[in-house]
Amino acid sequence: MKLMEKRLIGRNESIVFYFSVPALAGFMLGWHQAGLGQFMSVWASIVSWIIHFEIFWFVGLFALVIARVLIGGITGNLAVHLMFSSVLTVLIVRPIFWVTYELRLSYVLNAGADPVETVRPFIFFEPTLDFLAALSDLYLQDVLLWPLTTYFVARYGWLPFSLLRTGKAATPEMKQGRHSDGETSFGKASPPDIARLPFILRLKPQLGTDIITLKAEGHYVRVVTEKGEELIYYRFGDAILQMAPYGIQVHRSYWISNSQLNHEDTVLAGSELRLKNEMVVPVGSTFIRGLKEALEKNTR
Repeated sequence: MKLMEKRLIGRNESIVFYFSVPALAGFMLGWHQAGLGQFMSVWASIVSWIIHFEIFWFVGLFALVIARVLIGGITGNLAVHLMFSSVLTVLIVRPIFWVTYELRLSYVLNAGADPVETVRPFIFFEPTLDFLAALSDLYLQDVLLWPLTTYFVARYGWLPFSLLRTGKAATPEMKQGRHSDGETSFGKASPPDIARLPFILRLKPQLGTDIITLKAEGHYVRVVTEKGEELIYYRFGDAILQMAPYGIQVHRSYWISNSQLNHEDTVLAGSELRLKNEMVVPVGSTFIRGLKEALEKNTR
Protein backbone atom coordinates (compact mmCIF):
# COMPACT_ATOMS: atom_id res chain seq x y z
CA MET A 1 0.00 0.00 0.00
CA LYS A 2 2.77 2.41 0.91
CA LEU A 3 4.61 1.61 -2.33
CA MET A 4 1.46 2.34 -4.31
CA GLU A 5 1.01 5.63 -2.47
CA LYS A 6 4.60 6.62 -3.25
CA ARG A 7 4.09 5.83 -6.93
CA LEU A 8 0.87 7.87 -7.05
CA ILE A 9 2.52 10.79 -5.28
CA GLY A 10 5.52 10.61 -7.62
CA ARG A 11 3.22 10.51 -10.65
CA ASN A 12 1.20 13.48 -9.43
CA GLU A 13 4.38 15.45 -8.75
CA SER A 14 5.56 14.72 -12.30
CA ILE A 15 2.28 16.00 -13.75
CA VAL A 16 2.58 19.19 -11.71
CA PHE A 17 6.24 19.63 -12.65
CA TYR A 18 5.87 19.03 -16.39
CA PHE A 19 2.50 20.63 -17.09
CA SER A 20 0.92 22.63 -14.29
CA VAL A 21 3.79 25.03 -13.53
CA PRO A 22 4.24 26.37 -17.10
CA ALA A 23 0.48 26.28 -17.67
CA LEU A 24 -0.09 28.44 -14.59
CA ALA A 25 2.52 30.97 -15.71
CA GLY A 26 1.01 31.07 -19.20
CA PHE A 27 -2.51 31.43 -17.80
CA MET A 28 -1.52 34.42 -15.68
CA LEU A 29 0.06 36.30 -18.60
CA GLY A 30 -2.72 35.24 -20.96
CA TRP A 31 -5.44 36.35 -18.55
CA HIS A 32 -3.88 39.80 -18.36
CA GLN A 33 -3.49 39.75 -22.17
CA ALA A 34 0.21 40.57 -22.05
CA GLY A 35 2.10 41.33 -25.26
CA LEU A 36 0.08 40.58 -28.38
CA GLY A 37 -2.62 39.17 -26.14
CA GLN A 38 -4.07 42.67 -25.91
CA PHE A 39 -5.18 42.33 -29.52
CA MET A 40 -6.79 38.91 -28.95
CA SER A 41 -9.71 37.60 -27.00
CA VAL A 42 -8.93 36.56 -23.42
CA TRP A 43 -9.14 32.83 -24.16
CA ALA A 44 -7.04 33.10 -27.34
CA SER A 45 -4.44 35.01 -25.33
CA ILE A 46 -4.45 32.36 -22.57
CA VAL A 47 -4.05 29.48 -25.02
CA SER A 48 -1.27 31.30 -26.88
CA TRP A 49 0.73 32.05 -23.73
CA ILE A 50 0.28 28.54 -22.28
CA ILE A 51 1.58 26.98 -25.51
CA HIS A 52 4.59 29.30 -25.42
CA PHE A 53 5.44 28.44 -21.81
CA GLU A 54 5.01 24.70 -22.38
CA ILE A 55 7.39 24.87 -25.36
CA PHE A 56 9.91 26.84 -23.34
CA TRP A 57 9.61 24.47 -20.35
CA PHE A 58 10.12 21.26 -22.32
CA VAL A 59 12.97 22.71 -24.38
CA GLY A 60 14.60 23.74 -21.10
CA LEU A 61 14.26 20.20 -19.68
CA PHE A 62 15.67 18.76 -22.91
CA ALA A 63 18.60 21.19 -22.73
CA LEU A 64 19.26 20.12 -19.12
CA VAL A 65 19.48 16.47 -20.22
CA ILE A 66 21.92 17.47 -22.98
CA ALA A 67 23.95 19.45 -20.45
CA ARG A 68 24.19 16.43 -18.12
CA VAL A 69 25.41 14.27 -21.01
CA LEU A 70 27.99 16.81 -22.23
CA ILE A 71 29.41 18.08 -18.93
CA GLY A 72 28.18 15.49 -16.41
CA GLY A 73 31.60 13.88 -16.41
CA ILE A 74 33.28 17.22 -15.71
CA THR A 75 31.15 18.39 -12.79
CA GLY A 76 28.05 17.24 -10.94
CA ASN A 77 27.19 20.78 -9.82
CA LEU A 78 23.51 21.33 -10.65
CA ALA A 79 23.90 25.11 -10.89
CA VAL A 80 26.58 24.72 -13.58
CA HIS A 81 24.36 22.27 -15.47
CA LEU A 82 21.48 24.76 -15.34
CA MET A 83 23.69 27.61 -16.53
CA PHE A 84 24.89 25.55 -19.48
CA SER A 85 21.36 24.37 -20.32
CA SER A 86 20.00 27.92 -20.14
CA VAL A 87 22.29 28.95 -22.99
CA LEU A 88 21.12 25.95 -25.04
CA THR A 89 17.52 26.85 -24.23
CA VAL A 90 17.97 30.39 -25.51
CA LEU A 91 19.59 29.17 -28.72
CA ILE A 92 16.72 26.74 -29.36
CA VAL A 93 13.76 28.76 -28.11
CA ARG A 94 14.53 32.19 -29.55
CA PRO A 95 14.00 31.23 -33.22
CA ILE A 96 10.77 29.40 -32.27
CA PHE A 97 9.47 32.41 -30.36
CA TRP A 98 10.54 34.80 -33.10
CA VAL A 99 8.61 32.89 -35.77
CA THR A 100 5.52 32.37 -33.57
CA TYR A 101 5.56 36.04 -32.59
CA GLU A 102 5.58 37.03 -36.25
CA LEU A 103 2.77 34.56 -36.91
CA ARG A 104 0.62 36.05 -34.17
CA LEU A 105 1.44 39.59 -35.28
CA SER A 106 0.52 38.73 -38.85
CA TYR A 107 -2.72 37.16 -37.63
CA VAL A 108 -3.59 40.26 -35.62
CA LEU A 109 -2.83 42.66 -38.47
CA ASN A 110 -4.59 40.51 -41.06
CA ALA A 111 -7.48 39.14 -39.05
CA GLY A 112 -9.74 39.11 -42.09
CA ALA A 113 -7.19 37.55 -44.43
CA ASP A 114 -6.95 33.96 -45.60
CA PRO A 115 -5.20 32.13 -42.70
CA VAL A 116 -3.26 29.90 -45.12
CA GLU A 117 -1.82 32.89 -46.96
CA THR A 118 -1.09 34.60 -43.64
CA VAL A 119 0.90 31.66 -42.31
CA ARG A 120 2.68 30.61 -45.52
CA PRO A 121 5.40 33.36 -45.62
CA PHE A 122 6.59 32.46 -42.11
CA ILE A 123 6.60 28.70 -42.54
CA PHE A 124 8.74 28.85 -45.65
CA PHE A 125 10.87 31.83 -44.61
CA GLU A 126 14.48 32.12 -45.77
CA PRO A 127 17.11 33.30 -43.27
CA THR A 128 18.46 36.68 -44.33
CA LEU A 129 21.17 38.94 -42.97
CA ASP A 130 18.48 41.10 -41.36
CA PHE A 131 16.97 38.03 -39.70
CA LEU A 132 20.34 36.87 -38.38
CA ALA A 133 21.23 40.38 -37.19
CA ALA A 134 17.96 40.63 -35.27
CA LEU A 135 18.54 37.24 -33.66
CA SER A 136 22.11 38.15 -32.69
CA ASP A 137 20.83 41.23 -30.85
CA LEU A 138 18.35 39.08 -28.94
CA TYR A 139 20.88 36.33 -28.22
CA LEU A 140 23.55 38.66 -26.89
CA GLN A 141 21.48 39.96 -24.00
CA ASP A 142 19.94 36.56 -23.20
CA VAL A 143 23.14 34.52 -23.38
CA LEU A 144 24.72 36.93 -20.89
CA LEU A 145 21.71 37.37 -18.61
CA TRP A 146 20.17 33.90 -18.48
CA PRO A 147 23.14 31.92 -17.10
CA LEU A 148 23.62 34.43 -14.27
CA THR A 149 19.92 34.47 -13.44
CA THR A 150 19.74 30.67 -13.58
CA TYR A 151 22.75 30.29 -11.28
CA PHE A 152 21.22 32.48 -8.56
CA VAL A 153 17.87 30.71 -8.89
CA ALA A 154 19.62 27.32 -8.56
CA ARG A 155 21.73 28.55 -5.64
CA TYR A 156 19.11 30.44 -3.63
CA GLY A 157 15.76 29.58 -5.23
CA TRP A 158 15.00 27.01 -2.50
CA LEU A 159 14.87 29.71 0.22
CA PRO A 160 11.15 30.60 -0.23
CA PHE A 161 10.20 26.89 -0.12
CA SER A 162 12.26 26.41 3.04
CA LEU A 163 10.51 29.41 4.57
CA LEU A 164 7.08 27.99 3.77
CA ARG A 165 7.88 24.47 5.05
CA THR A 166 9.86 25.27 8.20
CA GLY A 167 8.93 28.87 9.02
CA LYS A 168 12.53 30.02 8.57
CA ALA A 169 14.95 30.38 5.71
CA ALA A 170 17.55 27.64 6.13
CA THR A 171 21.20 28.37 5.52
CA PRO A 172 23.08 26.50 2.76
CA GLU A 173 24.78 24.45 5.48
CA MET A 174 21.44 23.37 6.93
CA LYS A 175 20.20 22.59 3.43
CA GLN A 176 23.15 20.24 3.03
CA GLY A 177 22.26 18.52 6.31
CA ARG A 178 24.80 20.34 8.50
CA HIS A 179 24.34 22.69 11.42
CA SER A 180 26.20 25.95 11.87
CA ASP A 181 28.73 24.22 14.14
CA GLY A 182 29.65 21.83 11.33
CA GLU A 183 28.06 18.71 12.81
CA THR A 184 26.01 16.46 10.58
CA SER A 185 22.36 16.21 11.54
CA PHE A 186 20.88 12.76 12.01
CA GLY A 187 17.15 12.93 11.41
CA LYS A 188 16.75 16.44 12.85
CA ALA A 189 15.95 18.12 9.54
CA SER A 190 13.77 16.90 6.71
CA PRO A 191 16.26 15.75 4.06
CA PRO A 192 15.48 16.12 0.35
CA ASP A 193 14.12 13.15 -1.57
CA ILE A 194 17.18 10.97 -2.12
CA ALA A 195 15.81 9.62 -5.41
CA ARG A 196 15.97 13.11 -6.93
CA LEU A 197 19.56 13.94 -6.05
CA PRO A 198 21.73 14.49 -9.18
CA PHE A 199 24.20 11.94 -7.86
CA ILE A 200 21.56 9.24 -7.38
CA LEU A 201 20.09 9.89 -10.83
CA ARG A 202 23.39 8.67 -12.30
CA LEU A 203 22.85 5.17 -10.86
CA LYS A 204 21.14 2.30 -12.61
CA PRO A 205 17.48 2.21 -11.44
CA GLN A 206 17.72 -1.47 -10.50
CA LEU A 207 20.28 -0.65 -7.78
CA GLY A 208 17.69 1.29 -5.80
CA THR A 209 18.41 4.09 -3.33
CA ASP A 210 19.33 2.05 -0.23
CA ILE A 211 22.96 3.18 -0.20
CA ILE A 212 25.41 1.37 2.10
CA THR A 213 28.75 2.97 1.30
CA LEU A 214 30.47 5.30 -1.14
CA LYS A 215 34.13 4.81 -1.98
CA ALA A 216 36.39 7.20 -3.90
CA GLU A 217 38.43 5.53 -6.62
CA GLY A 218 40.35 8.21 -8.48
CA HIS A 219 37.87 10.30 -10.45
CA TYR A 220 35.18 7.68 -9.86
CA VAL A 221 32.88 6.76 -6.98
CA ARG A 222 31.98 3.16 -6.19
CA VAL A 223 28.42 3.05 -4.92
CA VAL A 224 27.37 0.00 -2.89
CA THR A 225 23.65 -0.49 -2.32
CA GLU A 226 21.53 -3.27 -0.84
CA LYS A 227 20.98 -4.56 -4.41
CA GLY A 228 24.47 -4.33 -5.85
CA GLU A 229 27.17 -1.84 -6.73
CA GLU A 230 28.27 0.44 -9.56
CA LEU A 231 31.31 2.53 -10.42
CA ILE A 232 30.32 5.95 -11.78
CA TYR A 233 32.30 8.97 -12.95
CA TYR A 234 31.64 11.59 -10.27
CA ARG A 235 33.51 13.78 -7.82
CA PHE A 236 33.56 12.15 -4.39
CA GLY A 237 33.34 15.55 -2.68
CA ASP A 238 30.18 16.48 -4.59
CA ALA A 239 28.66 13.07 -3.90
CA ILE A 240 29.11 13.15 -0.11
CA LEU A 241 27.93 16.77 -0.03
CA GLN A 242 24.63 15.74 -1.57
CA MET A 243 24.42 12.67 0.66
CA ALA A 244 25.23 14.56 3.89
CA PRO A 245 21.71 14.17 5.39
CA TYR A 246 21.87 10.41 4.89
CA GLY A 247 25.20 9.45 6.40
CA ILE A 248 28.69 10.44 7.48
CA GLN A 249 32.20 10.47 6.04
CA VAL A 250 34.53 8.14 7.96
CA HIS A 251 37.64 8.30 5.80
CA ARG A 252 39.00 10.54 3.07
CA SER A 253 37.80 7.90 0.60
CA TYR A 254 34.78 6.41 2.41
CA TRP A 255 31.24 7.45 3.35
CA ILE A 256 28.67 5.24 5.10
CA SER A 257 24.91 5.60 5.48
CA ASN A 258 22.98 6.26 8.68
CA SER A 259 21.28 2.88 8.26
CA GLN A 260 24.63 1.25 9.00
CA LEU A 261 25.13 3.37 12.13
CA ASN A 262 21.71 2.33 13.42
CA HIS A 263 22.43 -1.40 13.11
CA GLU A 264 23.56 -3.37 16.16
CA ASP A 265 25.99 -5.45 14.07
CA THR A 266 28.02 -2.38 13.13
CA VAL A 267 31.18 -2.47 15.25
CA LEU A 268 34.06 -0.01 15.48
CA ALA A 269 37.31 -1.88 16.13
CA GLY A 270 40.37 0.33 16.25
CA SER A 271 40.66 2.08 12.91
CA GLU A 272 38.17 -0.19 11.14
CA LEU A 273 34.40 -0.26 11.01
CA ARG A 274 32.69 -3.59 10.42
CA LEU A 275 29.27 -3.14 8.83
CA LYS A 276 26.21 -5.38 9.08
CA ASN A 277 26.96 -6.92 5.67
CA GLU A 278 30.44 -7.87 6.98
CA MET A 279 32.10 -5.19 4.85
CA VAL A 280 35.13 -3.64 6.57
CA VAL A 281 35.61 0.11 6.10
CA PRO A 282 38.76 1.96 7.21
CA VAL A 283 38.27 4.92 9.54
CA GLY A 284 40.57 7.92 9.29
CA SER A 285 42.06 9.32 12.50
CA THR A 286 40.42 12.70 11.88
CA PHE A 287 36.99 11.06 11.58
CA ILE A 288 37.08 8.67 14.58
CA ARG A 289 35.73 11.18 17.10
CA GLY A 290 32.82 12.21 14.90
CA LEU A 291 32.03 8.58 14.12
CA LYS A 292 31.97 7.60 17.81
CA GLU A 293 29.61 10.47 18.58
CA ALA A 294 27.38 9.44 15.70
CA LEU A 295 27.31 5.83 16.89
CA GLU A 296 26.43 6.93 20.43
CA LYS A 297 23.59 9.14 19.18
CA ASN A 298 22.14 6.36 17.08
CA THR A 299 22.30 3.73 19.85
CA ARG A 300 20.44 5.79 22.45
